[in-house]
Amino acid sequence: MAVNYGPNRYDVVGSFLRPAKLKKAREDFSAGAIDAAALKAVEDECITDLITKEKKAGLRFITDGEFRRATWHLDFMWAFEGIGHSTTEDGLPFHDEAAKIDDTYLTGKISLAGEHPFVEHFRFVQSFEDENTTAKLTIPAPAQFIEQFIMPMNRKATDAAYGSDALLEDDVVAAYLAFIEQVHAVRRLLVGMPCRPEGGAFLRDRPSGARAHQGNAAAREQPRARRRARRPLHQHARMPRQFPQHVGLRGRL
Repeated sequence: MAVNYGPNRYDVVGSFLRPAKLKKAREDFSAGAIDAAALKAVEDECITDLITKEKKAGLRFITDGEFRRATWHLDFMWAFEGIGHSTTEDGLPFHDEAAKIDDTYLTGKISLAGEHPFVEHFRFVQSFEDENTTAKLTIPAPAQFIEQFIMPMNRKATDAAYGSDALLEDDVVAAYLAFIEQVHAVRRLLVGMPCRPEGGAFLRDRPSGARAHQGNAAAREQPRARRRARRPLHQHARMPRQFPQHVGLRGRL
């Protein structure tokens, strides 16, 4: 089978609206009415139906619609060591509204122990590939990962785990390297960073929500140094030292 590296004239970011059946299954799972196996069976069914529709629509890259996730970005983070989460009380400010998603914070140093669950998610989508389609996996950009832990409500926990943001960034880079190597073991990848669009990719970083978050009133009122730290990763002052590791990774894959 020929591997499609693109470029293609159209693509989708990879996230689709959850069907009613899937939303109910998630609610039932949270309430303890069904177990994990029953939830996965519904996820498999809904993803299979989605991929059928993607192929019918003529998409060259197929995804699972992120149907196995609670959010588009936090589930990815939760699978790493050193990251905890709990039901939110106040929510996360986003465009002057509070997003009711789990509070996510550091409990220690970030690392990847064992296989990341997204790798198995990718294997499932990959099983539907044919001569016209290639499986794609979406993950949050490193900027979004870092953004999560330098926000004001997470600052204390982050400072307790790391002596500086530079050390945090080093471990985030190492975590991404470890994850991408795991997916690389499943099938050779072409990685495209959001700031350097290069056509199709099997592994696509989702654009950072940090930019949208910067637009709300609370973020604008923060000190300049804090707002500067919120910039996408490729705009960080430390980027000349940090970004070459990502570029080098793309070259190796």
